[in-house]
Amino acid sequence: MLNVIRMELHRMVHSISFYVTLALCVAMCCGMMVSLTPNKNRSYEQPSGYYLVTDAEGRQYRLSAEEVAEREAEWQNGDVQLRPLKYGEVESVNPGAVAHFVGTADMFIGIFAALFAAGFYQSGFCKNVAGMLRHKYFIYVAQILCVILFSSVAVLLSAAGVVSIAAAALHYFQFTGLPEFGKYLLGRYLLCCAIGSLSLFLTHLLRSNLFSIIYSVLLSTTLMSAIISLLNDRISALFSVDFDISHYFASLYTYSFRFSSEGKDMTEMLIHAAALSICALVVYNGLGCLVLTKKDI
Repeated sequence: MLNVIRMELHRMVHSISFYVTLALCVAMCCGMMVSLTPNKNRSYEQPSGYYLVTDAEGRQYRLSAEEVAEREAEWQNGDVQLRPLKYGEVESVNPGAVAHFVGTADMFIGIFAALFAAGFYQSGFCKNVAGMLRHKYFIYVAQILCVILFSSVAVLLSAAGVVSIAAAALHYFQFTGLPEFGKYLLGRYLLCCAIGSLSLFLTHLLRSNLFSIIYSVLLSTTLMSAIISLLNDRISALFSVDFDISHYFASLYTYSFRFSSEGKDMTEMLIHAAALSICALVVYNGLGCLVLTKKDI
């Protein structure tokens, strides 16, 4: 088993698809961040509708424009200073504010898993390797471990790149809300592992990476979002219930999984993502091992 894992890890780090998909993943996440930075900076410089109030005793606090208007008469004879606050000074610009840019990693992890599984059949030595093994599912276990490792590298590098660009280029950026950001990254990583396992299973099942790649690309488009919305409307109308299909499939939960500055909300979403991902890993990998065992290689 360990020899098979080492063999697949060696094949992964020596494959062009590993470096190309990883580079494209990080480049696209960072590129989206760079392209939208000027617009974000302009929005952060806009008036927020809040004021920083400094009273006669030097105490400072924040009030909305409505509250300032109500208390303006009280301050006519007092030594009170008002300074309008910009949007960036009110809303915390932290890693969580740019966390959604890491979401593009889902697509590339699914693509890598499809290319990696297809490469096993295209390399020419798969029949010899399978014939020397007592259990052919060892190959599948080794491949899913490679996909899980690739997912961790892709998510971490993408997050590091996005946060580094934000820290360097975004106005009012601060390293706050890190516990919630960590929960977001963990949930995103688990969902990426589930997407990678689905892509791996479909490639082995169909002996083609075409459908897996198409599905992975669709996950990052508005078309899939429209399809999900249409299904939700039809099912909700049919059964007279408030239904969201993305809450029941790990690969679709990426549309509902969002960063929240509230620790409780972020924890609940993380638990939901973890439950869906674990179920997906068990089902897809179990079926994948069965397929590889029953089918001739």
